[in-house]
Amino acid sequence: MEIAVTGAGGRIGNVLVRRLLDAGHQVRVLERRKRTSLAGVPVQRIEGDINDSKSIDTLLQGCEVVYHLAAFVSISGGHHGLVEKINVGGTRQLVSGAIRHGLRRIIYFGSIHAYQTGDPELEIDENQPLAIDSSVAYNRSKAQALQFILNVRGPEIIALCPTAVIGPGDYEPSYTGQMLLMMHQGKLPLLVGGGYNWVDVRDIVQTALLALDRGKPGSAYLVSGHYASLSDLAKKVEAVTGVKVTRTVAPDWLVHLGLPFVRLYAVASKSDPLYTREALLALKEGARNISRLRVQQDFQYTPRPLEETLRDSYLWFEEHRYLP
Repeated sequence: MEIAVTGAGGRIGNVLVRRLLDAGHQVRVLERRKRTSLAGVPVQRIEGDINDSKSIDTLLQGCEVVYHLAAFVSISGGHHGLVEKINVGGTRQLVSGAIRHGLRRIIYFGSIHAYQTGDPELEIDENQPLAIDSSVAYNRSKAQALQFILNVRGPEIIALCPTAVIGPGDYEPSYTGQMLLMMHQGKLPLLVGGGYNWVDVRDIVQTALLALDRGKPGSAYLVSGHYASLSDLAKKVEAVTGVKVTRTVAPDWLVHLGLPFVRLYAVASKSDPLYTREALLALKEGARNISRLRVQQDFQYTPRPLEETLRDSYLWFEEHRYLP
């Protein structure tokens, strides 16, 4: 099958592309810049931008299905409108192109952040209200894009909404990948409170492969793994690696007091901030109970153990020289 992929070099995209090729599909990817994650991978590369209709036309011509993963993931504001432009505007451009070229199906990658959260003890499912008016730019953009795409008429729409992604294949390490590396290297003297639901990238990708032909068109699917606080995650990291990892949680007042200094250091060092207001909110409101009923029914989905994911993550980091 001829398949197009946006965001192919990203955290999920590069793992998905490799699995699609292994399954015998022909893959065409849209690249704004070359990514190390796809070096040497035999795909057809289209240089362009998700908000450029000509780039979209070149990408989609002759394809049957498109996976739309391109997104601006931000834990530090809207970046002068760029988060909305890419996450919402880019999705609209992609859908318009898919309709022009008569694609059969769009498999869109949303996020748990598209849904309203608050009380971490409440169960979350796909009927949870969307975070359309969230004060967090990324959450708001993913909610608006999901609301838009689920109402599209024409191509079949399947929306997959993962939680926090971890696992092998984390080139240009993601926020979660950087955290795992820092835990292993002893660069996190203190942890922050709260936790999150962690899902293996391979489980997401397996669901995405099945979504070529499965799933109810017009439906969203939460793709989750296992909840763990950062303290519990550190304990599991220590168990699978044998490396001593701090489990000391800093008090909330100290964490929030440090926000301006963390921000200043990030600007001065031209690096991502260690944590932000948005990241702290996500950890505080991280849902402990995410329903897997819909994704289990339609995709026979069962996430692998978190310990397996962590073990394989560190093996991958070692094999690819992110760790000594």
